[in-house]
Amino acid sequence: MLRLPSKPLDTLLTRRTLLTRLKRWDDQEGWTIFFNTYWSLIYSSAIKMGLAEDEAEDVVQDTVISVSKAMPGFKYDSSRGTFRAWLLKITSCRIRDRIRRRPAELLVQSIVSTDDELEENDPISNAMNPLPELEHEWDRDWERALLSAALERVKQRADPRNYQIFELYVLEEWSVQRITSFLNISAARVYLARHRMESMLKKELKTLKKTWK
Repeated sequence: MLRLPSKPLDTLLTRRTLLTRLKRWDDQEGWTIFFNTYWSLIYSSAIKMGLAEDEAEDVVQDTVISVSKAMPGFKYDSSRGTFRAWLLKITSCRIRDRIRRRPAELLVQSIVSTDDELEENDPISNAMNPLPELEHEWDRDWERALLSAALERVKQRADPRNYQIFELYVLEEWSVQRITSFLNISAARVYLARHRMESMLKKELKTLKKTWK
């Protein structure tokens, strides 16, 4: 499993610098950031389209490979579309490809388009139309993927005790009374930890959103 690098996220992630780094397949750190941010989004999208777990894993791998092949010719131009929309199109292509590789008796149950070639010279504007079923919820799922990546980054950088308090209070929804009793701390410590973690989370999420538009 790929792991996030230890270097602070805000020193690594700006849209211009990271997308430039992704033009090099051997930039392991840059690609690790990309993978850890988006693998769950791609995987869950494949599952939503009815693929099995192993098929969804293939879609993740194939999507990353497709992105890597297209990146050398990638030039960010917001007038032609966003990186978010481009990744949706590529994910849709790879899901279609995986469905086509199914046995005939399963394939006939799926409706698959054939116009899925990517133009590497202009990958944003020329990628095929996304699957309508994915397009409807893609923005929401995209936000969830960024939040998950931001939470993981906060977990790695934060004081372990503060993150534990935040996890119990905000993520697990424990009451303050239960936390103070379980961890033998004051209520003030709970509120302070939540404030610090939420501040870090907002910063990480803001950075990710600026990076992946």
